[in-house]
Amino acid sequence: MRNLFGVFAVAFAAVGGTKKPTTWLIDGNNFLGQKGTPRQSEILIEKLKPVANTNDAVILVFDGHRDGDTVRMEQSEGKFRTITLEAGMSADDFILDEIRIISNESKQNRVKLVTADKRLRSFALDTRPTVKTVVNPIVFWRKYYPRMSGMKKRVDDTPSSESE
Repeated sequence: MRNLFGVFAVAFAAVGGTKKPTTWLIDGNNFLGQKGTPRQSEILIEKLKPVANTNDAVILVFDGHRDGDTVRMEQSEGKFRTITLEAGMSADDFILDEIRIISNESKQNRVKLVTADKRLRSFALDTRPTVKTVVNPIVFWRKYYPRMSGMKKRVDDTPSSESE
């Protein structure tokens, strides 16, 4: 019996004890264009703030507007950062640079990218093992967001009754 406990303890440590630092990079403008996801950046930011309660870092990146004198803006709340780039700057380029920086900090760091952009996806996956996975924004919104924000996905839409 002691031997069996030792095997479980080693297996548990291997699975749970060695979690590598993970950063979620989210292509904000690409996310806003998907069916069933928020359409306004302010709403998306507010909805994603609870995700900052996870152990993972989350960076939401928006392209700079092509027409205008926008300057880079950055907001942080815990492990959640929102970055709006300066005029004409591409979130894709910023995200690829950020992946390189994260990879150079430590080979143990991992990135999960949220985008539907095929070109960005291809370039990001070339940096394996740093980029562990690329998640489509719709899949992120339906599958990962409820878990990461602490909400449980209900099986049905009927409201539960507090009193009978």
